[in-house]
Amino acid sequence: MVGVACRVGLGFLHSLLAARWYGAEAYGVYSVGIAAVGLLSFAGQLGFGRTLTHFVAHYWAKGEPNKIIGTLKIALGIAVPASVGIGLIMTIGARWMSNLFGGSTLVSPFRVLGFAVPMLTLAMLLSAFTEGFKRMRYKTIALEIVRPGVELLGLTIFTVVWKQELVLSVSYTLSITLASVLLFFFAKSDLQRVVKSFPASLWTSSAMPVKPILDFAIPVLANNILVTAATRASVLILGAIGTSTMVGVFSILNRLAQFGTTFMYATSSIFAPIISDLVGRGQLSQLSRLYKISTRWTLMISLPFFLILVFWGAEILGVFGREFVYGASALMYLIPAAIFDVATGSAGFVLIFSGRPHYSAINEAVMLLSVIGLNLLLTPSHGLLGAVWSLAIATVIVNSLRVVQVWHHLRIQPYGQAYLKIVPAALAMTIFLLLWRGQILQADVELLMLAVGGVLASIIYGAVISLLGLEKNELEMLRLLRRRLIGLLSN
Repeated sequence: MVGVACRVGLGFLHSLLAARWYGAEAYGVYSVGIAAVGLLSFAGQLGFGRTLTHFVAHYWAKGEPNKIIGTLKIALGIAVPASVGIGLIMTIGARWMSNLFGGSTLVSPFRVLGFAVPMLTLAMLLSAFTEGFKRMRYKTIALEIVRPGVELLGLTIFTVVWKQELVLSVSYTLSITLASVLLFFFAKSDLQRVVKSFPASLWTSSAMPVKPILDFAIPVLANNILVTAATRASVLILGAIGTSTMVGVFSILNRLAQFGTTFMYATSSIFAPIISDLVGRGQLSQLSRLYKISTRWTLMISLPFFLILVFWGAEILGVFGREFVYGASALMYLIPAAIFDVATGSAGFVLIFSGRPHYSAINEAVMLLSVIGLNLLLTPSHGLLGAVWSLAIATVIVNSLRVVQVWHHLRIQPYGQAYLKIVPAALAMTIFLLLWRGQILQADVELLMLAVGGVLASIIYGAVISLLGLEKNELEMLRLLRRRLIGLLSN
């Protein structure tokens, strides 16, 4: 959770500074470029990310060091050259690719970001390798702290000495390059650990079985591409149909909405192994309680941020720059979709870690097709608003589907009477925000007073929640979560 918080916080600060210093159009160009890099890198990884983690952990447990190293060689030997080729195509074909997204402004960023494709692939593969040894902190340090931190630092320094729009692409490429170098040394230390941990008698020269690795990697590749394409489709389509300014505003709107879902994804990743354990033991009643409690907590913690966005969305967007304020009306459609996303809880994780990972690919395919279809239908006539509607509708469809799938297979659902405790707290916060906003508008006070109002409203919300109290099951789950966190931090 610490790593997620750092990544989100540093990323948010980077977006704020980049948007203010370079404007919506330049930020839109950067967003299209990053979306393309992410999609191309996941294609270049060929599914070897999760494959490495799975087989390294498997062979480490079985005491087969030669197969650990063999798996790494196969993954790097296939995926890295493929990613280098894809990156070169992006660099050499930058002009052709830029024509798909509105013209010459993307040529130079695409040329720079082409170098980031193999670096991102290498970083993801080495990160997956270290995760096979349960070295979760390596990924946290390199990809969730160092990478966004270096990008933010690079943006700041380069802007001072050389304020050009290309700074955004250069900073990103530099950050992912340094993260991959850091992960190289982390992976090297794990390789040395392998060498020292096994006696010579276990080092055999038997041929490395490639087929099981490829059989595992191919469906993972399909799922990764679907997931990545679904999350980046709106940006890429809006970049092709609309303008770079629209993309810039949309990216900031989406980042604001996603900021409220951060806690959900952080806690879901912690609950994931607990889900597997409960399903393996057949303890579905406990899984049901966990599902309800985790969903209620994520909604309870996220809701104040969304309420503040509802009342002061335009003012918050104004912090990024005047160009972004016109997206305030569109933000009002993203907020309900984000709340619905949080309110459906960790349904996706429950499906995956209860032994039904194929649903992930199905749901991401539905998400991708919905986003593409709705964007092609709505964006040409409605622009930014059409892209927002498309993402909001697709989010509601897929999350509804996940809840139904969990109920169909496990007969559990995320809602209970304890949810009602959120209602009076949200109502009290809403009333306070209404009264405070009315006074602020009359007095024409600066943004600082709005921030003070947000803090006071959140305190009132928390006070009502505290007065209503936590249930016994929730206190037990807090203790379980605490033990799990300690275990993760010790690895």
